[in-house]
Amino acid sequence: MSRDAYADTSVPVSRTQEAIRTLLLRYHAAGVQFAEDWDRNQFGFVFGIKRGGVPLTVRMLIDVWPAGTPSGVMRAARRCAQRERQVWRALYHYLKAQLEAIAFGLRTFESTFLADIVLRDGRVMGDQIREWLTEGKIILQLPAPEIRT
Repeated sequence: MSRDAYADTSVPVSRTQEAIRTLLLRYHAAGVQFAEDWDRNQFGFVFGIKRGGVPLTVRMLIDVWPAGTPSGVMRAARRCAQRERQVWRALYHYLKAQLEAIAFGLRTFESTFLADIVLRDGRVMGDQIREWLTEGKIILQLPAPEIRT
């Protein structure tokens, strides 16, 4: 039986947000704003950073409950402090791992956060790419099928 990551965390949300702030400062972000959208059941943050002199905004909003979660559970989530702590801890550790991979040279900032970069119209790049795929404006180059004889 598996258990949810960070399900038993006791770290307060405020401490995790401070850790995110400190982490982003270490990697030269220009600022951060934390977000909680209770109607959409989303938590997250927005941060700004300059890459090659170009200012970028990155937005990471995470659904508190995964798709398919019964609505009764989601309604209770508004009052569920444990789930809130859990989501913030997961966000912190995800962000930390991504920034460390970039610093180490495993990935570039742009390839790591491409889907989360905010466009001029307020949407994130990932949403724009999904739209283009749906409309057939982008055709993915898939690997050729294996031919067996």
